[in-house]
Formats: sequence, structure tokens, C-alpha cells
Amino acid sequence: MTTHNRNAFVKSEYLNKDKVKVFIDLLSSHIMTANNFNHWYVDRKSKKTWACNSVFNAYENYRYPLIKKFRSNGSSDFESFRANSVVLSSLSGKLRSAYLNCKPGEKPTPKEASILLNQSQEILLWGGVAGSTKSGKKEGNYLWLETKYPNGTGLVTAYHNAEKVMLSDTPDLLTIGKNGIRSNAGFAKIYSLLFDNFIIYDSRVAATLGLFAIKCCQENGWDDIPEELNFNWMPAKESPKQSQAKRRNASNQGRILNKVNNEQQHAWANIRANWIFETIFEEGRRSGSSPFDEIKKRQDKIRALESAFFMIGYDLGDHSYL
Repeated sequence: MTTHNRNAFVKSEYLNKDKVKVFIDLLSSHIMTANNFNHWYVDRKSKKTWACNSVFNAYENYRYPLIKKFRSNGSSDFESFRANSVVLSSLSGKLRSAYLNCKPGEKPTPKEASILLNQSQEILLWGGVAGSTKSGKKEGNYLWLETKYPNGTGLVTAYHNAEKVMLSDTPDLLTIGKNGIRSNAGFAKIYSLLFDNFIIYDSRVAATLGLFAIKCCQENGWDDIPEELNFNWMPAKESPKQSQAKRRNASNQGRILNKVNNEQQHAWANIRANWIFETIFEEGRRSGSSPFDEIKKRQDKIRALESAFFMIGYDLGDHSYL
């Protein structure tokens, strides 16, 4: 990714690149069809085998255990897509309400500012990307927000700045890291609940996109991975003592995926993924039925697809094309 090449940052030009269109067609063929993608792995914590026979089935088999503070009293379901959706709907509703009440340039009330900060931190806790919550400890996303925006003061402006870049058809990545605009797996979770058509680009979703990019190269005889399809990968957070490391890097046979080294790279990968997911579910783009058709709203389809990629990307395992 070259930050000086402005053409790389035009949405219409990116989506009209020949190899991007080939990739979207390949991805759509897997997403829109049942029983054509087999994947499995052993979950390192539960020791249980997880498997799917299609991308849609990966969404159906979504599992992410909620921490205790987010679990419903008396319910035994605390890890399904539905259980997580209830929590995310509540967090998103409160976050968006406080945000939308504040127009750009307007100063939010102390209550609205506090809600923005609190709900942002709650989202980080839900996603397991908060870092330490105790002052004096190494500063992660949670404490960074608290330190940078005490009581939420100034946070609405930072989110307005992020919206202008992240949702732009011509995003200027040189602004990432400035004016409160951050881009990492934690802030992607916040943005995904604050903005429409924005996915959570974490190491698991990145791994699955990389997997399909490599598959696309193999099926089309491309010896090198095209720059436009080089989705930056991120390593799994795990103990160095882990005897069987999770594979998140799909690179193979000279087709090398870049590793995320800074927030600009993360943002560019996230933005491209947003554009691709949005395009796949564009009305009128395809004919025929799809298992995702049972989900009515495009925003919900995108969330379901993101969840499928999240599950697949836990461990890429040993696919024949890797």
C-alpha cells in the first residue's frame, strides 16, 4: 500500500479493477451457495471441534462466549450469534443515540459525552480488545480513550473525523492517527456499531479474506498476489507457550500477504473489506437464491458475513491451496 497513490483510494476505481472483480465473483460464488466450503479446527480453549460446510454454515455455527457482565440472567445461551446480537444491539443503540444527537461542530452535553465514552469502552470489553482497565497499567484501547477523552470530552469530534475518512469514497489515509482517528481491531468494533456498512476487521476476519485471496490466485494462475487483494494479516493473540499456534497468515508459495505494521495499513484493509462486503450484497447484483436471503436487511447480511469470516479465521488450518 502506497500512501502517495491517491488513485488507490477511489472506491469506484478500486471496485472496477479487473482482479478485484474476479475476486468478488469468486467470493460471491462461495457466499451465495450452500455446501461448497469445508473447514474445521479444534478450539484451543474448549478442545471441541468446530466445522462448517459453507460460508453461510459458518455464520450458523457462530460461537463467541460473552463475558459474565453481558450474559442474560437465567439464560444458558451466552455464545450464539443471537445472544451476541442482543448485546450489540443495545450497545449500538446507546452509542448511536448519543452520537447522532451531536451535529459536527456542536458541543455535546456532559451526559452525551459520558455515554459515548462508556459505550465505546463497553464495546471494547465485549470484544476482548480493551487492554488494561486500571490506570497505571500499560495503555490499551480502553485507557487510551479515558486518557485522551476524559469524561468523553472531545470524543464526538474524533468520531466525526473518523466517519469522514472511513466512510469516504476517496479516503485520505494520511489522516489516520491524527485528530483522534484510530484504526485497529478495537476501534473497528466501535466503528462497526456506530456506522453502517462497516465491518470488524480483526485478525480472524483478515485471515479469512487472505485465505480467499490466495484461493483466487491459485484458481486464476496468478503467481503473485495483486496489491489490491493483499489484505493485511494480523497474528493471533496467544501465549508463546502455545504448542499449536493458530494460523492467521494465508501466505503460500511466494504469494506473500503483508502483515499489519501501522494503523494506516489496518484502515486501508478495513475500508477495502467494507467496500467488498457491501458490493456482494448490492441489490440487483446477482440472480438466483442465496442462503443469506433469509436475512432481510443488507446491514444484517453484512454483519452475518463478517461473523462467518470471524469463525473461519480462527485457524486456517491446512487447506490444500495453502
